[in-house]
Amino acid sequence: MGVPHPLRVPRWRLNTAVGNELDLCVQQDGNVHRPLRVLAMNLNDVRSLYYGRWIAERLDDAMLARARVRLERWERSGGIHPVSAQRWHALLSVGVEAVRDVLNGTDDRSQELRTDAPFAGELPVAERNRLFRQARMDFEEGLGRR
Repeated sequence: MGVPHPLRVPRWRLNTAVGNELDLCVQQDGNVHRPLRVLAMNLNDVRSLYYGRWIAERLDDAMLARARVRLERWERSGGIHPVSAQRWHALLSVGVEAVRDVLNGTDDRSQELRTDAPFAGELPVAERNRLFRQARMDFEEGLGRR
């Protein structure tokens, strides 16, 4: 899998709000892919999903190794709950594809795991800011606030 150009990050669009649900569609290369049903997703959840998908597209063994080191550092400093650390150690030991599934997932387990994902600092600050601005715009558009 080639590394995508950093300025061509796919857009994940929040289309509509229905009660506590948001419809999420992936827009990539001008195509809209199948909608996903996402329950009770707030702005932080959307940011986390966008960040996770950016990481998932670039994930490799070197990034997993850095995540393991970061996770151990967080454990030593008390920067992560022990249960979350245990879950991430288990997931990282399975490999790249399992981690990608969580980073791309819209289920409750994936959403919960992403809140403590050990990939902080992998995304350049300018790109993170751009991604978070896009997440906010998509979130607000999906809620009909624009």
